[in-house]
Amino acid sequence: IISLGDLISGGYLLAIAALDAWYGSQYCKVQMSWMTSNMCAIIGVMSTVGFQISLYTMTFLSILRCTRCSDLIPPKKTKRSIAKILTAVLLIVMFSISTAVIPLIPQLEDIFVNGIRYDP
Repeated sequence: IISLGDLISGGYLLAIAALDAWYGSQYCKVQMSWMTSNMCAIIGVMSTVGFQISLYTMTFLSILRCTRCSDLIPPKKTKRSIAKILTAVLLIVMFSISTAVIPLIPQLEDIFVNGIRYDP
């Protein structure tokens, strides 16, 4: 599952590099329209989901290792233990996606600011 998070993060970085090449030195002129665009929101979700999946997976693996180090008997692979791990993986992915998508809900736009422009 860590590789999934890394793959999504790599896609995010490729998208940013491609958009940097596309806009070049013209970014300052289109900064506000870019920051409020759907493409920026999609790339932001990719970034958050990728990094959150990696973070939560590493946290889960650390907790799993700490609890297993106290056991001297190697754990047996049972359907129940596999189901627990799959449940944890599903929860990690769902929590990562919800963390990334919640700021995009229109009813919450006053809480999560996408861009502010001050006119002098």
